Amino acid sequence: MARKKVKLMWIVNDAARKASLKKRRVGLLKKVSELTILCGIEAFVIIYSPDDPEPAIWPSLPDVQRLVTRFRNIPVMERGKKMMNQESYLKERMGKLNDQSRKHLKKNRELEMADLMQQVYQDKGFDGLDQTQLCGLAWLVAEKMKDIRKRVEYFQQIPPLQDASLPPGPFPPQYPNEDDGGGGDETGGQVVGEPGDGRNNPTDGGVPWDQWFTDIINNREHNVAG
Repeated sequence: MARKKVKLMWIVNDAARKASLKKRRVGLLKKVSELTILCGIEAFVIIYSPDDPEPAIWPSLPDVQRLVTRFRNIPVMERGKKMMNQESYLKERMGKLNDQSRKHLKKNRELEMADLMQQVYQDKGFDGLDQTQLCGLAWLVAEKMKDIRKRVEYFQQIPPLQDASLPPGPFPPQYPNEDDGGGGDETGGQVVGEPGDGRNNPTDGGVPWDQWFTDIINNREHNVAG
């Protein structure tokens, strides 16, 4: 049978509190001893009990004095980097819990507004909504706009694909525009299209994509390279 989880709170009963202190103190000293053996580190423990005139010290008083002296010789800035007392631990813990609570509240509000928006779609109107619900929907729209702006900024930072990275394939031939009198740059009997682009823009007077595919289908002997 699994042990019942003990709540971390002050034990009101004096006898139970003293028994828990005695039992857990022995367990703590044992764990520290195992930690020093397994990991090859130096550590010491000093436990002051309200009913004992002398503190419980491990491993010995000379070792404790030596380690305390070594600790005090460390510079103050270096010493306080990884130190944490009960107050700082509780503040850090409360900060994490507050962040989680805000995330859950935001998620719940988004789900609530999404359900409300679904009701609006079904009823086809906003007439039955009060001011609080309308403000909630406005908040949801603002949050979605923030996400869209973040996505746009992300894709704007991505460099465009180079022509060398595109797979080779047949592109529709470029025909000269009527404005240039039937001329155009030709290399080896093949008309060259726009610089850096093997495709033809349907709006520049050339052959659109759909027309080019139609010609390919109607004429199977059509030579694209030519």
